[in-house]
Amino acid sequence: PAGCGMEFICMDEILRLLPEILNIDFIRGTISNPRDREGIIKIRVRPLEKKGELHFQLESFTKTQAFHENLTAEDACRKIAGVMERFGQMQIETVREECTVLVSKKREGHSTTEEEEDRGAACGPLP
Repeated sequence: PAGCGMEFICMDEILRLLPEILNIDFIRGTISNPRDREGIIKIRVRPLEKKGELHFQLESFTKTQAFHENLTAEDACRKIAGVMERFGQMQIETVREECTVLVSKKREGHSTTEEEEDRGAACGPLP
């Protein structure tokens, strides 16, 4: 996705990145490194089909519980953007690449990307 390379990116670019990646090519995501260790400490994101449509399940973990939400791509973008204000890292995996987004306390972001050229063996050929 555009904006997911070896450069520093701002929170606005992270917000633009989300709609680009939350699609049929999305495999999984993990949001971690909370600013506050109380409450939600990690969120896993995965695609799922619900009533024939693509949705995303957000599984939020506290120290003792897990909570699940099934959201449309648009709602998942809003939710993830909101929680990224309170977390420092997001790891994203799509059929084409892996992306790590780091957000500083000053809301500056940094991302790195690994192209997934070998993924075809695990998930089928790349387009």
